[in-house]
Amino acid sequence: MRILLVESHETFAHVVVGAFLKEHEVVICSLVTDAQHEFDIGGFDVVMVDYDLADSKGTELVKYIRRSGYDIPIIGISAKDEANELLLTAGASDVCNKMDFDRIGDVLAKLGLKL
Repeated sequence: MRILLVESHETFAHVVVGAFLKEHEVVICSLVTDAQHEFDIGGFDVVMVDYDLADSKGTELVKYIRRSGYDIPIIGISAKDEANELLLTAGASDVCNKMDFDRIGDVLAKLGLKL
């Protein structure tokens, strides 16, 4: 599986990849603008996006992807419930709170993907 992980906390991103996503190809972006560029190149099976990013909010990326007409699974991964709700409202498929990231496999399965 090819994953676009949009996360501004470098340490968290690398821990997540090492602990949960190491069997997959993961492209990490910390900025919405970089993530938009990577998304446009294509080939991703799922996007995981945090809410608080250095250059914007994750909702902007979610809206960008949905406006582009793609029905790719998008998972909000904020530590804050309110931020995850905003990501859902923007068009995310589901959420996985950072504090419960050990259940990312369940969220992916719910969306028809396998960890």
